[in-house]
Amino acid sequence: MLDELGEKDIVKVPIFEHSSLDLIASSELKVHRLIYQNTSAMAIIHTHSPFAVTLSLTRDEIIPVDSEAQYFLHSIPVVRGGIGTEELGKNLAKALQKRRAAIARGHGVFAIGKMLEEAFVVASMVEHSCKVLYHYELWEKTRENNF
Repeated sequence: MLDELGEKDIVKVPIFEHSSLDLIASSELKVHRLIYQNTSAMAIIHTHSPFAVTLSLTRDEIIPVDSEAQYFLHSIPVVRGGIGTEELGKNLAKALQKRRAAIARGHGVFAIGKMLEEAFVVASMVEHSCKVLYHYELWEKTRENNF
């Protein structure tokens, strides 16, 4: 859990070559490496945010309805690829060349920044925006059914 991570939990591995520590690093190591190699990212946060995952199951792009996300994120691409695969890494890297965040369909948010704190803010903004959109669409459906 992100709030329980300490310095001892961080596994430092090279970006451009393999190391013996790869075995204990994240199952998303290949994905992270491809993002670092193909974008300007200096930090990546990957979350399994429930509202972002839910919305990613039904669309190829999230168009925020809240003004903050519209201003800072514009839109959030949803990409395909299996967990930890080269396909996912390439698709995310391509999306993250133009955006600060993307969502792996049914899996979670990948947010980038110049520092971990910035990437964390972006990931939080994506989840907040998806939560707002989810509730807005639910309200719209309820309103349509009642009138």
